[in-house]
Amino acid sequence: MRVTPTRPGLAVWTASVDTLPGEVTVRNNARQVAVEVSPNKLGVLFVRRRAQLGHDLPAPRPGRVTRASALDTRVRRRGGWRRLEKPGGAPTAADLKNLAVVVLDGVAPADVGPEFDAAISGFLRGGGGLLVLGGGRAGTGPLPQRAPGR
Repeated sequence: MRVTPTRPGLAVWTASVDTLPGEVTVRNNARQVAVEVSPNKLGVLFVRRRAQLGHDLPAPRPGRVTRASALDTRVRRRGGWRRLEKPGGAPTAADLKNLAVVVLDGVAPADVGPEFDAAISGFLRGGGGLLVLGGGRAGTGPLPQRAPGR
């Protein structure tokens, strides 16, 4: 069953079934679930160090993200940082305001600078989420091809 909240706050849904003749108890005929609905979109900052986006983790695009999310994607290119959704450059401490999570893909502190690196620490202390995808290069890249007949 799918439900869509219509307003922010505590949403409580109850599902129940009719009582059958001869049923010993009716206590198990209903279930309730409560969900806290945020009044704002969940902000996500996706920071990736890669000239070309790999096959393993495509760049997030607004159409791939739910309506409940606000996405901001920054990609490191040879000439500097590029913002995918609208004009912009390198991620800054101000970009962390009102976010739920930051995703760092192959990004080192030197890539974003000491101000942004310190801002991430404050963001985490304030309850923000962080997903770090590490490695020598962003993502795993395409898998090696096997030669025919081997």
